[in-house]
Amino acid sequence: MFFRYMLFLLTGLLCVNAGNSAEFTLQLVAPESTDFDNYNLYLNESLFSIDDVTTTITGYIHNNGSLFVSGSVVGEGRGYLTTSPQSKTWKVTSPWTISQGLLKLNGNSTFYAVPDTSTGIYMLSADEESTNKGITLVNIKPTLSNGKILQTWPKSGISHGHLAAAIVVPIIVVILVVVGVFSWLRLRKQAISSNNIHMNNYSNNKAESV
Repeated sequence: MFFRYMLFLLTGLLCVNAGNSAEFTLQLVAPESTDFDNYNLYLNESLFSIDDVTTTITGYIHNNGSLFVSGSVVGEGRGYLTTSPQSKTWKVTSPWTISQGLLKLNGNSTFYAVPDTSTGIYMLSADEESTNKGITLVNIKPTLSNGKILQTWPKSGISHGHLAAAIVVPIIVVILVVVGVFSWLRLRKQAISSNNIHMNNYSNNKAESV
């Protein structure tokens, strides 16, 4: 029972998201324009959009480098960031990091506000090849609930989650081996005991028959 409990406990440790970043609000910043001073990033039917609204987006970076907002992983399709597939080319975006107080994708902190001429709403793109007329370069500041800017993530070359896994996995392997050996010894002992009982019964039956 002890070994089974330890195996369950250590396996559970691997499921703890110890390496995830703190949760933050994606604060829009347009360093080269004042047109977005009161604008926020928000989800418009899973599409990252920019407009003069009070709604914001809150999320965190998973220890595998993907960005999660509203419980969904962020991806890119047709050049725009979304939380659900918008096309067959949609794929999860990674790695997301934070450096010098700016959110980065693939090491790049520059994003693009692309205007939708039919609605007047801007859509957020990470595509460096965006050539739409009227695009504006923007950045995203990861703002904590206390108003401070999250400056760096991850803080080292290996995330806490990966480090925990690197430590715990070998321990689990050792425990599995130990449990396997004890199980084998127990079964072998039971087999020997059963065989002895069988031999005793055989001897007794043979003696009675004589």
